[in-house]
Amino acid sequence: MLTKKRFISLALFATLLFSLYLIFGCGGATSSYDDPNEEYYAGEENVSALIEPETLYKWIKNGYKTDEGNPVRIIHIENNPGDEKIWFAGDVAKVANVVGPGGMAAAQALDDAGYLGHIPGAVYSVSHEGYIVSNRSDGPMDTDHLVGSGDLITQWLQKYGITKNTVIVLTQGNLTYPGFCPARFYWTLRYWGISKKYLKILDGGNVAWADYIKTNHPDEIATMGLQKGLTCPKITPSNIDVADFPRRNLDIKVTIGELIKLVDEGKTTDGTVAVLDGRQPPAPFYFDNISEYSPEKHTLKGSTNLPEWYDKGFMPIDFNGNDTNADGTVSAYASKIKAFVKNGFPYPFNISAKAAAFDGEIKGSKLIKGKNASGVPFNIAAPAFINVVKVIDNSTGMPAFLAFGKYKKPTDEAWDGTDWADNVTVAEMFARVLPDKNQTIITYCNSGAMAATYWFYLTEVLGYKNVKLYDGSWIEWGSLVAFEPNYDNVTQGLKVVSSEVYKWFPKTTLAATLNMPKLLVFGSGDFTTFHIENRNGELWAVADNISMTSVPYFECKVTDPDCPVQLGGNLSGNTAWDTISRSEKVVFRPDNLVNTGTMGSSDNVSNTKEYDSVIDWPTVTTYPGYVGDGSETKIEDEDYSGFTGGGGGSAPEAFVPQGGGC
Repeated sequence: MLTKKRFISLALFATLLFSLYLIFGCGGATSSYDDPNEEYYAGEENVSALIEPETLYKWIKNGYKTDEGNPVRIIHIENNPGDEKIWFAGDVAKVANVVGPGGMAAAQALDDAGYLGHIPGAVYSVSHEGYIVSNRSDGPMDTDHLVGSGDLITQWLQKYGITKNTVIVLTQGNLTYPGFCPARFYWTLRYWGISKKYLKILDGGNVAWADYIKTNHPDEIATMGLQKGLTCPKITPSNIDVADFPRRNLDIKVTIGELIKLVDEGKTTDGTVAVLDGRQPPAPFYFDNISEYSPEKHTLKGSTNLPEWYDKGFMPIDFNGNDTNADGTVSAYASKIKAFVKNGFPYPFNISAKAAAFDGEIKGSKLIKGKNASGVPFNIAAPAFINVVKVIDNSTGMPAFLAFGKYKKPTDEAWDGTDWADNVTVAEMFARVLPDKNQTIITYCNSGAMAATYWFYLTEVLGYKNVKLYDGSWIEWGSLVAFEPNYDNVTQGLKVVSSEVYKWFPKTTLAATLNMPKLLVFGSGDFTTFHIENRNGELWAVADNISMTSVPYFECKVTDPDCPVQLGGNLSGNTAWDTISRSEKVVFRPDNLVNTGTMGSSDNVSNTKEYDSVIDWPTVTTYPGYVGDGSETKIEDEDYSGFTGGGGGSAPEAFVPQGGGC
């Protein structure tokens, strides 16, 4: 009898299980449909992060709703407060003031092409109004380009009326940047858990939109082309909170503590982790200022061989406006700077356009330009994977401006900036430097903006699986120093830190716009710079790697009176968080002491320039005695449980970080 009851009970239990199976579907307890939170992300791995103008056009015509009926919010991104009055508004006169060489002619050409203004129904968001990037600390230093906190991102979402099922479309109107503002916003919102299904970048931004309308709907240019003015649609703030999202993708960010640990463990140099330096040095970016190159084709003129100056690691730089003769040869008046060579390629310095105590690179970094282990060259600067649109001046028929357009497809031909043209695809070009799609890759740049573009392209276009962004980038890394120049030292008749008159380095068509760094000259002679390496903690080796003459290496300890460096710096000599000793190709930046008069003409110093905090040694807030793992933002973000403020989209205080950038 007990057996019979047990049988009946088991039968009823089995029937119940089968009924639950029918109700909840084939996935059983692990089905994404069991949990509404998991359903939010279901299928996102098969969704593209990029959308075409044609799709956005359909959504706008559908009342700013997707085919499924989800609301669409178009976010037009600008860099700094005030930029919206230039690019979003499409103000030709103001654009003329910020596009650099070409001025009004370039601005007028952009306007004639229909590239100024904003997409109908778009609202503008300024990166540095204090939401997406923020002044935060991972422990040893306050850094003004770290990812926004949960409170800040919540306020941003509320301000723009975004709900959990709103599809956010990110675009950009500033045509002097290679699309990195949408990429940085995208990375930030993914970090905080927004599904790819509800987060899109308009491929090619406003340029692609204007071209699409002009080509496919010419009768609607007035209503659907880019619009002028600052008028935005009225938005009802939402009450969403990033705590509402089921996941946080905190692993797509690397903190200063995590990166230092990887360097100290040798993982950035033994091949375990690939660190990609995404900064855009002007020389491999555009070669317009170098006579051997044709800016139209980016190939060497009249030769299949590299010119002599390139073979030897020298670059003719225009410091006087007369770098070439009529026959195209390098003028005797052009300055020649010997660049550092890595992977068989010279690269210019200083490479960072942001405030920092020193220039160089994170130990083991892979540059965007170099040769792989087999000696095969690569150049994955922005034009290698982002199409450049030539904007023509109608009055002359000549290009007046180069604007960035759509991302290239993996199978598109890459530009490698050399005469080694072999029709290599973008995917093949990246594979030359990053062959393993499953390897941990960390991208960094000056402020984490261009690095976000590399993160986006590697992850969302090329399909790399484990890419992370170091959002502190060189603004943070280049300021955490426990050493400083020894101004009192005189060794071998050379001053360690002297400063000739600043010049643009090098001169490019976009130098003013891109705020490229000025050349810092070390030493008593013209264009003489020391390469300083840290050895064994406090033992330093110094060599003149820049001048045309050779100076022997010598070694010293920081405690020696004749050593060119000494303990001190932003970390007051505490080396626990020092990054200069964890870097390569180190060159100090000037600080304000250079211009105080303490170093006079007898020291071979020219004091005819102003100290520039935008690109020189900055004043930063550091915590030399900090004890922790250097990942405070991740700890805070992991613990975030909901907005503690008043809600409704109240705005935080605006700020403009040194050097701009998204």
